[in-house]
Amino acid sequence: MHQSSVLAEPAVLVNRRTQLRLPMIDIAKGFGILLIVLGHNTLFVDNFEMFSRTLTSFRLPFFFFVSGVTLSLGDGNLRRIVIERADAWLKPCAVVIVFVGVAKIFAGTASLENLLVGLSFGAGFTLAWPPLWFLPHLWLVYSCSAAVLIVAKGWLASPLSRIALLGGCAAGGFYLVHMFDTPYQNEICVKQLHFSMRLFECGLPFSADLLLITCFFFFAGYFMSARVRGFRPGITQALCALMCLVLMRQAFPVKLDLNGRLYDDLLITPLEALFGIYVMLCLCFVLSRSVNISRFFGYFGRVSLFILIFHAPVLYTMLRVLPRWLHSDLTVGSAAYVIAIGTSISLYYIFRSSRLLSTLMFAQKANRHHQQAT
Repeated sequence: MHQSSVLAEPAVLVNRRTQLRLPMIDIAKGFGILLIVLGHNTLFVDNFEMFSRTLTSFRLPFFFFVSGVTLSLGDGNLRRIVIERADAWLKPCAVVIVFVGVAKIFAGTASLENLLVGLSFGAGFTLAWPPLWFLPHLWLVYSCSAAVLIVAKGWLASPLSRIALLGGCAAGGFYLVHMFDTPYQNEICVKQLHFSMRLFECGLPFSADLLLITCFFFFAGYFMSARVRGFRPGITQALCALMCLVLMRQAFPVKLDLNGRLYDDLLITPLEALFGIYVMLCLCFVLSRSVNISRFFGYFGRVSLFILIFHAPVLYTMLRVLPRWLHSDLTVGSAAYVIAIGTSISLYYIFRSSRLLSTLMFAQKANRHHQQAT
């Protein structure tokens, strides 16, 4: 089976004793990408504001946490890790940025400079399709985290040193992200298409200003990977975590929007995210008891790269067009959601069927596995 998931690893995640995939992690990958698309559905956000804000408080942290859980350092060859992840994530991202940019240039709605800004900076406020920011940033998180874990392997053997690293990432990330403006306070951070120093008012290339925050969740997942592999939640713990999350959201409705550089509180924001992550793990564990459900969500995990890349333009187009024929927000929002995911999956198979397109959009290691299988 090829590895094309946004969260996928070069090596298949296995249980070290049974050498079988962990259904709970497969579900987490698929569930995670479906929540990402749901969070970009403006009708869902407008009509279920409280639920939407609760999901937002842990949705992306959950992605980075699961990425940390599935991290495999292999032989510790950092160069190989960086190149393989660039092939899996940076390459398809660059291909899409170039394709969209060239199309806009020929349509007369963009310039070469606009394309180069998006390609070199790779932050949401420089991209025609903002959700693409996640791929270059995930590569950066993965590469930097792997470097730290390899270089500081001996030091990180003790629990105290791991706690120190997590605390440093959480505190440093909070102060670093507040050095930059948000699109809510500075209108130039909504979209920047030209090279200038003002780009750095809104963030750093590859969203590096978010690196310490996202590494906090990534490292947490890596350090907790053994516990997650053997996760057996009790109903009492699960209900307590859910209650804490709901009560904290009621008492402290802090905002978390990584792409928008919103990270309101040094303690409350990561604590709410961790409670949400625990609740998600409990839910994924329960769902993993069913083979059919595991296969269902695991499928979306395998095609998550394409869902991430292509869902936004389809989703937003459907939200504009469908109200001409459908007159219920729930119907429009549901239809747009399904069409966006369905179109992304269709593109996955279209690209997979072409040798050239497959080379451009899939990691070469995954392509070799696919060719051998066929």
